[in-house]
Amino acid sequence: MGVLAALAVGLAAPSVSVGWASRLGGSGERDVVLVLDGSASMGYKPPTPASEAARQWADDFLRRLPAGDRVAVIQARQRPTPLLPTLTADHEQARNALELLAPPAGTADFPAAVGAALGLLENARPDRHVVVLTDGQRFG
Repeated sequence: MGVLAALAVGLAAPSVSVGWASRLGGSGERDVVLVLDGSASMGYKPPTPASEAARQWADDFLRRLPAGDRVAVIQARQRPTPLLPTLTADHEQARNALELLAPPAGTADFPAAVGAALGLLENARPDRHVVVLTDGQRFG
């Protein structure tokens, strides 16, 4: 069981972002692709729809992103919709792309959206991330 637990932790690729441990890793520039769920269920979470909460989280994330980091934005829908289809260090342009989010409707093809994100990161920096913002519904 210990081997399985170690394998699971290794596959999860955990990272530490607080305290002294975060200083051990490099603080180099990174590339990030934000994937926002555009399915209908994102409009049903009162008091604030999950789509608005995701957009706000992404906006806050982009405001705190260090200057050298690059970002792209994709909305997961029946077909992935690139809102900012290339990695850019212009965080203001990325924040403006969030205004292009279509209202929640239909379904979301997460494998295709994550695949599109990974395609953008194919020739990216070694420190790269895909951040998926969703309401966690079982079926997108």
